[in-house]
Amino acid sequence: MLATLTRNTSSRITTTVRRLTIAAPKNFYANTSDKSHSLSVKVEGDGDGDGPPLLLINGWAGVGADWGGLPKLLSANSRPVITYDPRGLGSSIKLNDNVSKQSTTTMASDARDVVKCYFDAVGIEEENEREIDVMGISMGGMVAMEMTTVYNVRKLILGCTTPGGSKENPPAHPPKDGKFFGVFNEWANDGLETDKEIASEFLLKVLGESYCSTRTGKIMHGRMVERFVEGRAGFGENGGAGGVIAQLPALKFFDGTPILKQALFEEALIMHGMDDGVVPFGNAVVMKELIGEKARVEEMEKGSGHFFFITKAKETVEKIDEFLKN
Repeated sequence: MLATLTRNTSSRITTTVRRLTIAAPKNFYANTSDKSHSLSVKVEGDGDGDGPPLLLINGWAGVGADWGGLPKLLSANSRPVITYDPRGLGSSIKLNDNVSKQSTTTMASDARDVVKCYFDAVGIEEENEREIDVMGISMGGMVAMEMTTVYNVRKLILGCTTPGGSKENPPAHPPKDGKFFGVFNEWANDGLETDKEIASEFLLKVLGESYCSTRTGKIMHGRMVERFVEGRAGFGENGGAGGVIAQLPALKFFDGTPILKQALFEEALIMHGMDDGVVPFGNAVVMKELIGEKARVEEMEKGSGHFFFITKAKETVEKIDEFLKN
């Protein structure tokens, strides 16, 4: 078995389609297939609807808590919504030194292990009944693309992400300039005020200055800074910003062109802010062209920034609900 349930608290989940009659965990740990980490997983919703679960995959440096209230909102239509902390971040645990190098392939394998563990827990054994919908944002979109090659993904949602490779529209803050990806270099762990300053700078970039200048944006920015620092205390087993820095190779070497051309899923929804200052909107257009008729693009209105799912949460939920129902 690739995924092993190591701890859980139970809550019943049932559905007429998949006949989930076994008590399913709300909080549990799933071991990775390389047996190096145990990933902290949370499930929102009772799951008595008709559709498959929805897996949310964070972007670079992200943990499950960064989704804020989105999982709860998306579970309102009786679908289980699954989030997790990646290896080296949040509450995930290092089990031994047999650690695979970080890549989108490794991360997709971890995401698959989370899903397998969930279905094992709810007693679904038939492979054709273990399908899932997946949403990945930013780097998580790259992981979501990779996941379609190793798991039965029904519908794919790609948010503020890029196809990578030669087709990519370069990000506004490339790694080499140190302005975006170098923001964690001075993370102190024991220097709370320094960490808050770093988190504040990072979140200002992904939320967008226009949003953060509003009253609502200022409040949200402040809340997310506190949550961000708390969720990354120690950055897992590596100390410092190691858990985050270890993800950088995945960003540099990903090429999703052949994956998107295969389109191993029923449909894809591409969501992107028109004024995304981190990953240009042009990437959404390129991905639509690569996927073809199976995909459509949702242009998130001006002011959405990179993290449109936070700045435009209500609109995001409405668009996702419509897509997953059809």
